[in-house]
Amino acid sequence: MHLDQFTNIAAYNFPDADVRHLETCVACLYWAFSIDDVGDEGELYATPDIIKSDVNLYLQALYHKDFSSTDPYAMMLHEFRLSMLRQVSLPNTIPVYQSVFKRIQATTSPGSLGRFIRGLEEYFDSEVVQSRRRLQHDIPPVSEFIVLRRDTVAGPFLWALVEYSLDINLPHYVFDDPVVIEIDKAAKDIMAWQNDICSFNKEQAEDDYQNLVCSIMANRRVELQDAIGILTDMLESRVDEYINLKSRLPSFGTNIDSELMKFITGVENVIQGGIIWSYMSPRYYSSEELGGLELQSMIIQLKTTGTPSGSV
Repeated sequence: MHLDQFTNIAAYNFPDADVRHLETCVACLYWAFSIDDVGDEGELYATPDIIKSDVNLYLQALYHKDFSSTDPYAMMLHEFRLSMLRQVSLPNTIPVYQSVFKRIQATTSPGSLGRFIRGLEEYFDSEVVQSRRRLQHDIPPVSEFIVLRRDTVAGPFLWALVEYSLDINLPHYVFDDPVVIEIDKAAKDIMAWQNDICSFNKEQAEDDYQNLVCSIMANRRVELQDAIGILTDMLESRVDEYINLKSRLPSFGTNIDSELMKFITGVENVIQGGIIWSYMSPRYYSSEELGGLELQSMIIQLKTTGTPSGSV
């Protein structure tokens, strides 16, 4: 991905952030997409032991003040902890600050900062699990895949950026509320499932079947178009469940309720921004396939591969 694409996705995901907060979000997304692509397509592909080793390295980069490494991604992450901001001019982008963690730490609440770190930890752990499944050509059952996908979609990491981008300060007990927990799960599912529809062709062309579409095909013994239809119906039902859950939110007091609605609206912006970006970026579709954003459907030319199979 070209660097200027990160400014676009950040603007879609965090439309109400000011420039200073948006710059930090751009840097975070640049780092996260770089790590994701290295794990999925680069030298770490299908090597869980190496991914686990790198995860340990990244955690050291987060937690140790005097950390040093020749790994560029670990050092990018370590820059989050520098005590002094260092501005880096990158071609064709706005200036990006590497010391993202310090910027987040300076203005966000302790709870949000903790959720940011835990979100990264959950994402790292899920990437190790997914890499093992990829190596073993193991496609989990649908119900199991849905739970795993909630971690690989990096929802907590993005939700923490929502808190940071809008200077939201919510007490931790709000996130322990049963309805808020279910809203969180539904939001992750909606974001992950739409992404699996958009990313399926790219991933299957790389012989990567860690995708909910593939899980549905393998578990329900259906062809691709039927699996897409099933997932689309699942997605519509999940959106309805999400709307119903929002209507059941308890009151935590006027001030907290206002902050919570800002947070939920921000999460919805991230989901909608991801959808818009998926269809405007060449990451998943060519300009020929898109043909114009006003189209209601399109034909995708698939690379010929074997039918996905796995544990059922």
